[in-house]
Amino acid sequence: MRSSICFLLVISLFLSCKEGKKEAVRQENSPETPQLFYNGDILTMASDQVEYAEAVVEENGKIVFVGSQKDAESKYESVKKIDLNGKTLLPGFIDPHSHFGMVSNTMGQVDLNPEPVGTVINIDDILKKLETFKEERNIPDGEWIFGWGYDDGELAEKRHPTNRDMQNFK
Repeated sequence: MRSSICFLLVISLFLSCKEGKKEAVRQENSPETPQLFYNGDILTMASDQVEYAEAVVEENGKIVFVGSQKDAESKYESVKKIDLNGKTLLPGFIDPHSHFGMVSNTMGQVDLNPEPVGTVINIDDILKKLETFKEERNIPDGEWIFGWGYDDGELAEKRHPTNRDMQNFK
């Protein structure tokens, strides 16, 4: 292992919110078939106060009705009825801050998190982590190594590694 190895520490991960075509997730029914959800705790999410509805109708990925089950059944005669069996439904609930992409992105990277999440305390720890990662994965000299969780403010040295520090990386 030579000191002339090229590598890159990825300090941050890129999460992007892309606008694009949103498609409803459907099972066993065509996109035209409305779905009537009933018999559960249906939270409307309409205000700061807790508000429940007796029924919700979804059609083509959109909520088209919120109200009583009787009114829903009379307004939407041809629906697929989904009995919630007392379970809770949060209409329109979308998690815009999912960590799935971030976690999957870090699986092939060196964990450089400081305590308590990781074990990196100082620059020597970073170098040891890089060396171990390189050896375990048989990464050839000159290949980039990506890391995540790096925080120079949490290092004992309170600084970024320098070129001189990196010359000790094998």
